[in-house]
Amino acid sequence: MLRTRSHRTTARTTRRTARRTTSAHAVALPLLATALLAAGTVALAGPASGQGSTEAASATAAVFGRNATGEHAGHEGHRADGTHSRAGNGADLAAARKRFARFADVEVALAEGYVPASPCETSDAGGMGVHYTNLDLVGSTDPSAPTVVLYEPTADGGARLLGVEWLSVDADQDLDTDEDRPSLFGRGFDGPMLGHAPGMPIHYDMHVWLYETNPDGVFAPWNPRVDCAG
Repeated sequence: MLRTRSHRTTARTTRRTARRTTSAHAVALPLLATALLAAGTVALAGPASGQGSTEAASATAAVFGRNATGEHAGHEGHRADGTHSRAGNGADLAAARKRFARFADVEVALAEGYVPASPCETSDAGGMGVHYTNLDLVGSTDPSAPTVVLYEPTADGGARLLGVEWLSVDADQDLDTDEDRPSLFGRGFDGPMLGHAPGMPIHYDMHVWLYETNPDGVFAPWNPRVDCAG
């Protein structure tokens, strides 16, 4: 089969994107741990600014719950109630879906400071995808500025937009208090919850599945329709 000019251009673009995201990943993982430390004023386990695969793996575990063997440590602390309800927030969710549609092009997310900071996350309850995180937005409660953009890897090496997530570190690191619980879309964040692996602080988060229907609800943490098979 003859390769057309458009095919060659697409291949070059894909290779450039892969190189950029790999480089960004290596830089982002330790920096994200540092960002959580700054936001929560709590000490994360392990070095936050080291280089190399060991430090990067530790930072991934500290932030997104992978243990040393790559298994997910769980997302205990998410509420089971109200995940199906859109009452009173349908217009806000529709506006968010329109607002973040630009992230369907992963290059736009990269250009806006979101970098891949986790592997593609899965569990028995479903998937979360790859967390593209903006380090400056840890602790954001701005409905136009999520901390994380969620993507599912595709068979051709691309990234399919799934939704967004906000993440805030609990100020007092006490599971029994929630005076600082953030809220968006007429709903409080899930939490406070323990970190999903040693070193991750007590925190709140909110997942919003804007681009992949979630049978467990628009605000559920895991989506049974998401996998990492590509």
